[in-house]
Parts: sequence; structure tokens; C-alpha cells
Amino acid sequence: MGLDITRISSGKAFVSVLALLFSGCVPESAYLAQQAGGDSFYVNDKYLMVNSLDYPVFAIKEDRVAPKFGVNPVNGFPGLERVDLLTRYRWQVSHAFDGKYLIYSEEYDQQSCLSSVSVRHGRSEDLVQRICNPQLASTLFTGLQGKGGDYRPHIYLKPNGTAYGWQSLKNPKRLMLESDEVSWFRIDATGDWSGQPWFECVARCDKLVNMQANTTPRVVSQ
Repeated sequence: MGLDITRISSGKAFVSVLALLFSGCVPESAYLAQQAGGDSFYVNDKYLMVNSLDYPVFAIKEDRVAPKFGVNPVNGFPGLERVDLLTRYRWQVSHAFDGKYLIYSEEYDQQSCLSSVSVRHGRSEDLVQRICNPQLASTLFTGLQGKGGDYRPHIYLKPNGTAYGWQSLKNPKRLMLESDEVSWFRIDATGDWSGQPWFECVARCDKLVNMQANTTPRVVSQ
């Protein structure tokens, strides 16, 4: 059964989530029963996943330096950098909820993994390459091979190609328990996202109609 996230974002009708839990429709590990305030919430992202084939494919119009994330002007933290956004990356809609859409690029994720300090720390270049290669099989005997980084970068996108924030989701390949797969959903727009729209549709553009605000996302059943 898919989880209707419109019932839990922003803390609206939060009791409805508990009702789903106790009815057995959604396992407890699907979310953390805690409101984070504003438009943020905690949930296992797999309950918000959609079939990417129902949506367009996007690409950035021109190579650009990616906005930073985690910028905090209050304490002076300058934020963290991400790898550049390149035109060759293809982005597909991966999650949809409450009229919001997340796009994900496997190629961009791989490059992010290769540049990750936590992935590279104390490891040989060959091992880093094997960890970040999604084409390599990951088994009990291959360690971190093919598992990627701890988090997967996603971007909030509007149908017209306007990008307006980062979303980091936990990488389930890196986790042992489903209860560990709960991610904090919040729009990180602390970097510079000016000059929109950045993205354009490059394939399945007839599916843009499925990204209209009045269209209910068809969530992938789990």
C-alpha cells in the first residue's frame, strides 16, 4: 500500500499517520512519529517513491556550480559543497508528495560518492571506485562494493524546471535495519538557487501533465 504523504506533511492530520500505523497499513519503521516543525517531517523514503517512468526526464540547461547546502548565517557556517551540476546528467522523478517532486540522477550520485570525504577517508582509489560504482554487485562478501555513499542527493523541482532546494536521503544499501532508513525531509535552500529555471525536459515530456499540482502521485506499492 502506498502512503499518502499529503496527510502527514507540515504536521497536518498527524493523527492520520498514527491511524495508518495501528491499522497495519504502514510498518512502524516507515516513519519516526515526531513532527519536526514547518514543512519538515521524518519518514522512510520508500513510501514516497513513484514510478519514474510515469514522469519526464530532466537535464540541467548548462553546466553550473552546485548550490551549497547546510548554510547557516546565524552561526556563520558557510555550508558544504556538492559536485558540479553537468548537462550530461539525466535526472528522473523519484519521489512525490504534497505537490512536491524530487529528482535523482544515478550519474550525479556516483560523482558525489567519488568526492565524498567520508567515502575516501583512508581508502585506496581502487576501493573508492568500487564502492561508488552502482553497476557492481553488493553482497555479504564484497563489503561496501557498489553500495555508494551514506546519503543520496536529490533536488526539489517544479514542472517548469525550477529547482529550489536539496534533499539528502539515506542510502538503504548502507543500512542494516529498516528502522534506520528514516530520513529527515526538509527543503535545504540555504545555498544560491537564483536564476531559475535551471532544468529542462529532455525525454518523456508528454508525462509533464503528471507533475501538475492537482495530480495525485501514484506511489509505488511496497
